[in-house]
Amino acid sequence: MGKVLMRRGYDLSGSSEREIVREMKEKLCYVAQDFDDEMRLALGSVDIDRSYRLPDGHRLNIGSERFLCPELLFNPSLGGYEDVGIHERIYGSVMKCDMDIRKELYGNVVLSGGTTMLPGFDGRIKREVGNLAPYAMKVHVVVPPERK
Repeated sequence: MGKVLMRRGYDLSGSSEREIVREMKEKLCYVAQDFDDEMRLALGSVDIDRSYRLPDGHRLNIGSERFLCPELLFNPSLGGYEDVGIHERIYGSVMKCDMDIRKELYGNVVLSGGTTMLPGFDGRIKREVGNLAPYAMKVHVVVPPERK
């Protein structure tokens, strides 16, 4: 989020500014269930725009950045990274395990960490991993409420 905002001309690189960026992410960001659909909606509308009041009183309008930043976890190439998405990492990790325990692993994908608390994260993980998993596997995403 900080890099995206810097490209828009906002210098939020100091330690106190990073705290502002963290708060913005927690309050405004969400994970799109279908990135392409969300981009089409964002281009044709301002309904997704939200305003954030900076400590100095200025307001910062955030639009597609709300879902574009978390999308990098699923599609790193959007940020210029040559890597696979988090769902592909999960799939790859499970597939490296013995066949005997894969069903149990797909049935217990546990989310942990602050970014996993973004609205839509668990649903997107379930859908994306489910699309990659073998046909007969049921993917269940566990979202402990105490995660941080």
